[in-house]
Amino acid sequence: MPDQNFDRHSIQERVVAIIADVLKLPKDVVDLEWMFGDVPQWDSLKHVAIITQVEERFGLVFDVDQITDLESVEDIIDLVEECL
Repeated sequence: MPDQNFDRHSIQERVVAIIADVLKLPKDVVDLEWMFGDVPQWDSLKHVAIITQVEERFGLVFDVDQITDLESVEDIIDLVEECL
């Protein structure tokens, strides 16, 4: 079931938690400036897993063009905020 509290701060917290979980890293090390590929654990398969988890958590479905443009943690947060 998607979360219902969608302010910027809660979006950021949830996205960071998803990324930390998928990459098996502590939440406090996830940097909003990280780019896809900056972190060894963040490969193409993990990228798909992150996007899938974000879609499920927020009840969204991104189109291919949107997914292709996601290059950083901040990009993911921005897209979620835009789509809500």
